[in-house]
Amino acid sequence: MVNQWKKIGSEDLDIQKTKNEVLNHKLIEAINTYSKGKKLFDYGCGWGEFGNLMSERGFKVLGFDDADEMVSKAKERYAPKMFLSKKEFKEQKNKLKKSFDVVTSNLVLCILEKKEQEKILSEIKGLVKSDGIIVISFCHPCFDFFENSAVSKRIVDKTKKYDDTFLYEKIVHEGNFRFHDFHRPLEYYVNLFNENDLQIMDIKESMTINEKVFPDFIIFVLKMKE
Repeated sequence: MVNQWKKIGSEDLDIQKTKNEVLNHKLIEAINTYSKGKKLFDYGCGWGEFGNLMSERGFKVLGFDDADEMVSKAKERYAPKMFLSKKEFKEQKNKLKKSFDVVTSNLVLCILEKKEQEKILSEIKGLVKSDGIIVISFCHPCFDFFENSAVSKRIVDKTKKYDDTFLYEKIVHEGNFRFHDFHRPLEYYVNLFNENDLQIMDIKESMTINEKVFPDFIIFVLKMKE
């Protein structure tokens, strides 16, 4: 699938505020609970907000995103050397092997086909230390086909069921930006991680702003199988 974020990567659309509000606290909580060190790689860093946030908390951060337009904005807003373009990541990949205590990837898996997911998981495993952790968040499979959430409105075929795999349109409340995500049942992701030799250490849900909406995102804390 083409990276949908490329089309808005160079824009200054404020579409991340609510997402960051409900997700980042839980991500930081997971990292602080399980990480044995302070070296972090953010795979799919977007505009760099989360990488910068972790840098401010004492982590040595490096980030990469497939959308060079977003990386360019991240370099402008924060430390230029903290973020890598596709070309830079490819050039440095070998020397970065097994270098990081934590590798994060936020809201990437739910926009990808399975072959792309497996490629990314392979690259993430190549970056993390043998005793490191992987923290991956994505749209919550139990609730992502409900029409409204704190972050977005979803347009879903009413005939689809939780156990189905299907593509649906999402409209982010901030900026009214439209893009597509895949819905897959939770079991799909459990099997995906297991098939890729990753052991689940913990599962967390993102925060909710009020009692009228379910959590937007789910977080898996993973480690390499021994």
